Amino acid sequence: MRPVVAACCLLLVCTTAVSAAPFSVLFKVGLKDSAPTAWQGTVSATAATLTAVTGWRFRTGDSVGQGNAYQLTTDERLNGQGKLLGTLPKGLLVTGDTEGGARLKFTANSVTWEVSVADLTWGEAAVHASGDLSAQLAPAYTTLSGPTREDDYPAACALPADATVAVWQSYANNEDQLLWSICRQGRWEPARQVPELTGDLYRPGCASDGKGGFWVVCPRQERGDFDLWATRWDGANWSAPQKLTDQPGNDFDLALTTDAAGTVYCTWQAFRGGSSDILLATCSGGAWSKPLVVANSPANEWMPAIAATANGAWIAWDTYQNGSYDVYAAEMRDGKLEAPLPIAATDRFEAKASVAVDKLGRVWFAWQEAGSGWGKDTGNTVPTALRREAIYRERSTKVACLSNGRLRYAPDLSLAMPQGERTNLEEPRLSCDGQERLWLVLRHPVRINSPRGNKVWAEAAWEDYATYLDGEAWSPVLYFPDKLARIDTFPALAPLSQGLAVVFHTDGRNLERLRGMTRNQVFATVLNTSQPVREPQLVDAEPPAPVAVNVQEAADVQRARSFLVNIGNKAYHLLRGDLHRHTEVSWDGNGDGSVLDCYRYAMDAASLDFLMVSDHNQDTGVDLEYIRWRCYKVADVYNNPPRFSTLYGYERSLGFPNGHRNIINTQRFHASFPFTRGASRGVAPDDLQQLYEYCRREGAVVIPHTSGTNHGTNWPTYDLGLEPVVEIFQGCRNSYEYEGCPKGDTPGSPQSQNTGYQPEGFVWRAWKRTLDLGIICSSDHGSTHYSYAGVYCETPSREGIYAGIQARRTFGANDNLIVSMKCGEHFMGESWKQTQAPALDIEVLGTGPIVQIDLIRDFKFAYTAKPNQPSFKAQWLDNDFTPGTHLYYVRAIQADESIAWGSPVWITRG
Repeated sequence: MRPVVAACCLLLVCTTAVSAAPFSVLFKVGLKDSAPTAWQGTVSATAATLTAVTGWRFRTGDSVGQGNAYQLTTDERLNGQGKLLGTLPKGLLVTGDTEGGARLKFTANSVTWEVSVADLTWGEAAVHASGDLSAQLAPAYTTLSGPTREDDYPAACALPADATVAVWQSYANNEDQLLWSICRQGRWEPARQVPELTGDLYRPGCASDGKGGFWVVCPRQERGDFDLWATRWDGANWSAPQKLTDQPGNDFDLALTTDAAGTVYCTWQAFRGGSSDILLATCSGGAWSKPLVVANSPANEWMPAIAATANGAWIAWDTYQNGSYDVYAAEMRDGKLEAPLPIAATDRFEAKASVAVDKLGRVWFAWQEAGSGWGKDTGNTVPTALRREAIYRERSTKVACLSNGRLRYAPDLSLAMPQGERTNLEEPRLSCDGQERLWLVLRHPVRINSPRGNKVWAEAAWEDYATYLDGEAWSPVLYFPDKLARIDTFPALAPLSQGLAVVFHTDGRNLERLRGMTRNQVFATVLNTSQPVREPQLVDAEPPAPVAVNVQEAADVQRARSFLVNIGNKAYHLLRGDLHRHTEVSWDGNGDGSVLDCYRYAMDAASLDFLMVSDHNQDTGVDLEYIRWRCYKVADVYNNPPRFSTLYGYERSLGFPNGHRNIINTQRFHASFPFTRGASRGVAPDDLQQLYEYCRREGAVVIPHTSGTNHGTNWPTYDLGLEPVVEIFQGCRNSYEYEGCPKGDTPGSPQSQNTGYQPEGFVWRAWKRTLDLGIICSSDHGSTHYSYAGVYCETPSREGIYAGIQARRTFGANDNLIVSMKCGEHFMGESWKQTQAPALDIEVLGTGPIVQIDLIRDFKFAYTAKPNQPSFKAQWLDNDFTPGTHLYYVRAIQADESIAWGSPVWITRG
């Protein structure tokens, strides 16, 4: 392989001025600092006009002032234990306009450096002789957003004469609009609203109509269902919006393209018949066809991408049909859909495909990979030998080419990234320009270990990088500085005759608040290069051979989904879910992955029936209006009852004894309850009572968790109508059943040193205080596939789950176990009076041999069985039914150390 050669690059952007070309240069300082160091200086230009000088990676105390004078102090670079490893550079992003010959004079302390913009090369940093400073080209951005609204979810398409359309979603006052702008001959027109398409919208798309106009298609929610709506700009007017879908089930995650004949193709993901399918509709002569099924396996298909050919299109998507995510593709040719082909199909996570087609007819695919066993068992007490791949750990991007039925791999993309930044390459997007150059834009995190009190928090945010395939290697990446955002925001690409238009989104965070999402905006830039196109050098790939995995688990899940309990004249369905799951929205969610991946995990890897994303409400969570609007909207997008239901909520986290609590609701439009404020530091003394008042008003349920830690409680005055169940086990940490319990924490353990040990918070202590709490298990951070809340529901819906939790018809488990305990016409979670000795009917179904069943009566082990088989049924009679109230619950332990805990019953003799 030949060495990578940096290509000369001219970075253009559509702006309001066309007589001069814009440029942008990132200066970094402190490259050799071994400890935080103060830097100051100025920047000026000759043969150029500077339009903006802004700080890069600035914190409080860093500034740019009059005359473009700056001062900054480089930051500590810490490891996870807080040890100083060196420093993190900072710098200035300098933007201007030039008609040629631009030179920048940059001073930094005693150093003066003159840099010719024309001498800077694509992806390569020029380093000053001192080694302390560097300069590199950066994209020159144009801001498309207005001054006040929250702008998100950009889409883009190309029109004739190198015009580019940008369409995006814009939020204010509980309503979304669609805004659009066109760039013609280097000028972005003022943003305007797409008329009539307003309300509750999700991720629009756009495509040329083949006649100089363009179509916009967007999902809109009405009466609990997202359907696709389409409208066309003909160059002068918008057509009346028309509804493209009308079947029950959400339609979303769309992609559009237009072929050479002017036929528009729209593909999307849709919930149909309990699972997610890939559908396609076409538009020719202004009329849209009925949806056509592209892929509808019994499993879920996800996130289609599409690219046009001369007489059709290629569609790519990923599917869970083989028990792990695999990438498939199918061609639509002359109106006929060909059979799907596997593109990437191993036991690894292979998903989120992008597709492009060049003029030679070669089809290019990019996708994201993670480890095998993605989303399976992880957690603090999972035996080491059984641990698998968490939701967010490794990420890589692969690119392959399909030509004449032969699949070949492109060069290793990671080598285009700087040393030390070659992992977690995510969310790839492909496009071919008019010169047949293959472009790729991806996302990559910046990670900071920040001291907070006596701990070091790992934080991350994500940035964009661009590259193109240059013969036998990818070009060194071009970095998009100063535009941090969440993981799951995807740049929109529009090919030009020479180069690529990129429309992208940021959410206003900075190094001072790396998790602080403050203002959402949409920007645009254009990338191109003067380097000639070099023929790609590809490596043959083995034909993908999909293999089904996790077959036994699928059988266990089906058994649980068909399990019914009949009590009186009512039948209760067993639903399994998780009510405590974080994403990167949380201020401490760096390792949890995106909201979108969270729902993937829940629906596929864990095969859950319900989920509540419980991101923290303080600092970055649902206390902020737009985050609440977006996150709860996404919960609606993935709500697909009866197969899968989502609930709304968040975590409210106070220290012991106030405790951490998850707030759960079935209604989307309710505000969160922020922390109260006491007279001095801390919360108000009546914070819990204020929370209860809020929950009564909003119809919310509260679930305490990690009760035996510094996150827990000593069980003060309780309102069991609002807090009916407790999280007895958490996959992220331990069991809080009683001191010395299986999977329980111990004083002095690494876990207790991290989160504290508060034995007053164990669940037995609560029960001894006559708090009639039911039981669930939950995940919290990081842990996957290891903490289940079983809820017996009259209806498989949000409302049914909520009612089941309120009635304490619940159990918790580490696996797909089933626990049922009845006493006549009564069930787990109930309390009642009777005079005769209770006969308890116990049933446990395991996923492997059950080595021990315990029936606990009044905190003593009244009955133990050792069945050593996957199922157990017995009736136990309490022959010592003395006066008073007695607590009974069942616990099961498997040979693989999985445990299930049933909610108690409380029976009073009387």
